[in-house]
Amino acid sequence: MALKWICMFCSLAAIGGLLAIYLFIAGESLAIWKDIGIIKLLFCSDWQPAGNPPQYGFFSMIVSTLWSSLGSIFIAAPLGVCCGIFLSEYAPAAISAVIRTVLYILQEFRRWFTVF
Repeated sequence: MALKWICMFCSLAAIGGLLAIYLFIAGESLAIWKDIGIIKLLFCSDWQPAGNPPQYGFFSMIVSTLWSSLGSIFIAAPLGVCCGIFLSEYAPAAISAVIRTVLYILQEFRRWFTVF
């Protein structure tokens, strides 16, 4: 019973800490949201916070993130399909068993981090 209350306290403290961080960041950035606006902030490509006047634009960062994600998909998807075909059709049983075990372990790590 005591462990249940300790876990409840720790989880509420973590939620409270995250909420405090969120509120602090939102409060500090409220001036920029009012001055610049969401459209200019998202679609302007200039990022010069020390300029006179300062310019803030996330567009180039958003596009760079999308390009790197697209590039990683083009690399990872064919590699994953080819590895799957190799393991199911061509690999010797001993090698296939070892590699599949490692892949199952890696899959469980992904599931753990997805849940948390």
